[in-house]
Amino acid sequence: TATTGDVVPGQYYNDGTKWSKVSEQMYRLSTVTVDESATENISTGVYKTLQRAYDIESQKIFNQVEAGAVKFVCKGNVGGLSARGTIPHIELNGIAGSTIGNLVFTNTTCSLSGEVKISFINCVYSYLFLLSGVKATVTNSCNFSNSLFAGSAVAYTFDVGGVLAINASSSLSFAQADITAASIIVENNSAFNVSSGTITTTVGGIYVSKLSSFTIDKLNCNTNMLAVGNSLITLAGAATFLSDTGMAIGVSESSGFHAVGSSLTFNGTYSYIFSVSTGANIRLDNATVDATKKVSNTLVYADTYGCFSLVNDANIKANVNWRGFFAHTDATIILASSKANTITGTGGSAYGGLIADGGNIKISNGSYTFNGFANAMYVSLGGYIRTMGTVSQGTSTKLSNYPTGVPFGTILQNGSVIYFYASQTAP
Repeated sequence: TATTGDVVPGQYYNDGTKWSKVSEQMYRLSTVTVDESATENISTGVYKTLQRAYDIESQKIFNQVEAGAVKFVCKGNVGGLSARGTIPHIELNGIAGSTIGNLVFTNTTCSLSGEVKISFINCVYSYLFLLSGVKATVTNSCNFSNSLFAGSAVAYTFDVGGVLAINASSSLSFAQADITAASIIVENNSAFNVSSGTITTTVGGIYVSKLSSFTIDKLNCNTNMLAVGNSLITLAGAATFLSDTGMAIGVSESSGFHAVGSSLTFNGTYSYIFSVSTGANIRLDNATVDATKKVSNTLVYADTYGCFSLVNDANIKANVNWRGFFAHTDATIILASSKANTITGTGGSAYGGLIADGGNIKISNGSYTFNGFANAMYVSLGGYIRTMGTVSQGTSTKLSNYPTGVPFGTILQNGSVIYFYASQTAP
């Protein structure tokens, strides 16, 4: 027995006299209601679950007069949605207290508005857009593949309980947004760009790889930032690194980390605060570094054609228990800051403030004071230090590891040399 409004799921509708295919019976509505406590009425667009609302509306006749996004107003727990592009543009509008399950988009443009709490998001060849005033929370992970995630020129808050992954030629782009996630992954020719606002990771850190870019204003990073595979991280504002980990900032494989006018604060203990290798580069331009909260192993570790640069008004203060600036095999460290920089060795095992161990250290500006080290400067394995700035022994035991009576500029038996232009006389 059929009554008015009865529906065979996804296919037929009964108007009280006969059964008709949904797609032959009705125009698609511009706004529908999804309410778990409502009584379903397909003709007026009232549904109990989001998936059913989408499936029925997608079979209706496209309404030329009301062309545009189909708005789904969600109340209560409306379940998840797998949208396959049968409705090209949808808007999910959350009423306060509503929850949405897993969202899977393929070939779909989706706008989020209102107060939206979502379990999981996966976008493939899709466009996710935040509308003005939206409060969006994703309980678990959020993944984008060949997709775009963006918003208009207003401030947004977007919280992800799990991993926020921007992958496979995808892009995240906001003029102003505060984004929180357990960790963030940007890879495979993808881009993450937030011009203003704070990015926060609560469990892990930031991983950028395979021709990708990560450009942000401010950062609160629980662990570390890593860039590999010809990728680039650019930081313009303040960054705080919170927890102990192997390295705070690590760059390799021809990648880069550029901090311009930034302030970087390191609250943890690290094996390396900065690590750069295999043709990569780290550049601190007018940036300030405070690594005095705890004592780390090494301030800068450069290896295998990696390059670390400190330029213009950049400034570093750090406490370490082993090494300050360490240039290993074929790596280069360039210190061209106009400021006074102080590195302090602690614990009695700090053996070098400037160490060229097969690599090169060039100082062209500023002053660098090394306290508490066995040697302010140390060369070995064919490395060289060339300084036209000021290197101060401070409270270190010796200015260098040059043998007594051997003048600076003399190439040692191991092929190493210190060119100390402030005094080319014997150390």
